[in-house]
Amino acid sequence: NILGHSMGCSVIWSYWDMFGPSRLKKIILVDEAAMPTLTSDMTEEDKENLGAFKDFTGLEEFIAGLRGSNSAAFTEGFVGAMLTANASSDLKSFVLQENLKMPREYAARLLFNHALINWRYVIPRINLPTLVIGGKASIVPWTSQVWNHEQISGSELEIFEENEGGSHLMF
Repeated sequence: NILGHSMGCSVIWSYWDMFGPSRLKKIILVDEAAMPTLTSDMTEEDKENLGAFKDFTGLEEFIAGLRGSNSAAFTEGFVGAMLTANASSDLKSFVLQENLKMPREYAARLLFNHALINWRYVIPRINLPTLVIGGKASIVPWTSQVWNHEQISGSELEIFEENEGGSHLMF
């Protein structure tokens, strides 16, 4: 049994793409869009369903913020957006400090690469018991989790409301 959260879902999708269901029994996918970046081939329906949140220009600007001279403050804003409004200041501080342990240049490269990978053609091939989880207050649009769920035959879906902790960092 394997659980992937955010970029961890991409690790699962990559494994599935390379090896199929080998060594897997059940999958839990938490709050990751199949294609985070808007592309010119997407229809309006794709954009809505997939929850893509950045176009390429917006992605470049975001990455520049991570790399910039004010990257710690930029990261603080990004981390704050991943938590619900009622998260404690201690929790926000802890998550920020953990996030800042990764050098910003590496974080920027990782996020840039991650945002350009398209898993739309892998997800429908999943044929194991799967639970898809999202949050109504997440930076990842909850509609993308509905799309993921609809692509995986027999999967289950759980969308948490904000008052239930339904942010990107819902744990």
